[in-house]
Amino acid sequence: MKRRLVLIGMLLIAGAMVNVAVAWAIAAWWPPVGQPAVMTAARRADGDYAGVTRLSLLGRTRICYGTLRDVQWEADGRAANVDWRFESENFTELQVGWPLRTLSSRNMGLCSMTTARGTASLSTILSEPVVDGIGLAPFPMRGSAAFSWRALPYRPMWAGLIVNTLFYAVALGLLFVIPNALRRRLRRRRGQCEACGYPIGTSPVCTECGAAVPAA
Repeated sequence: MKRRLVLIGMLLIAGAMVNVAVAWAIAAWWPPVGQPAVMTAARRADGDYAGVTRLSLLGRTRICYGTLRDVQWEADGRAANVDWRFESENFTELQVGWPLRTLSSRNMGLCSMTTARGTASLSTILSEPVVDGIGLAPFPMRGSAAFSWRALPYRPMWAGLIVNTLFYAVALGLLFVIPNALRRRLRRRRGQCEACGYPIGTSPVCTECGAAVPAA
């Protein structure tokens, strides 16, 4: 029983490490391109709009929260020209992890957006713009600097952290534990040492490697 608990604990630790490694690899090497950003806006009591621009790709989500002013609307209801500004409560959030988002960080900066069909550009204006993350060099992106800032997040998103850790722990168990258990069982049926595969006789230990021979 103790051995099984130790094995489960090791798998959970390994699963957590793989979980963080996957999230950080996505954050560091997966640029936010390939899918247009989606912007939504809700009118506030002061006449401005609370705008949210979301860009989701495999393993990452960028959410830009800002204030929209002087909005010009198109006939189809889309915002055409927008003065998009960050205020004290506005920020851009990065969420990474697979299959669920597991870590997040925020970038406090100045975000300007000229068209709802375009992409938001982010220019940091604070000396330490990244919150709950380790700032890295921006992604080398041509044209607009849309969401180009890069960081390694470390603020946990608990639901994703727990689910992903269990997912990777089970995956590691399937890759390493189950094949080993099947190999030992097959060797035992063949009358071989479970540790090295050497044929065993009546000795209580393997004459090749010294491993204990389970009682029949």
